[in-house]
Amino acid sequence: MDIDELVASLSVFTSDQVDSRAELRSRQALESAYPPDLFAARASGRVVAEFVVDTAGKVEPRTVTVVSSTHELLTVSVVRAIEQSAFEPAVTGGKPVRQFVRQQFDFGPDTAEPRRRD
Repeated sequence: MDIDELVASLSVFTSDQVDSRAELRSRQALESAYPPDLFAARASGRVVAEFVVDTAGKVEPRTVTVVSSTHELLTVSVVRAIEQSAFEPAVTGGKPVRQFVRQQFDFGPDTAEPRRRD
């Protein structure tokens, strides 16, 4: 699936094109994404992922793409967590719309919080 084509066709919006961005309903899936083996080893890492949140607030699984990752275990965990996450959908003109999201996930002994970069 080509995100650029979807955005150009206005079937998917970016965060600067909506009145209200898609927002994560619960951080539970993302907070449990740090693989136990890497946590125990106090290993740090980063994953940057892109995906589309639909009008119901669900992540469209075929749109999840990992842009970069420092460890394969983090990649697998982040993709699983994203696909299990629920969002409040983005809104524009009073109606829910599909939104493209680019999100950075930083992992380390003291940090396992995802940061949005969209």
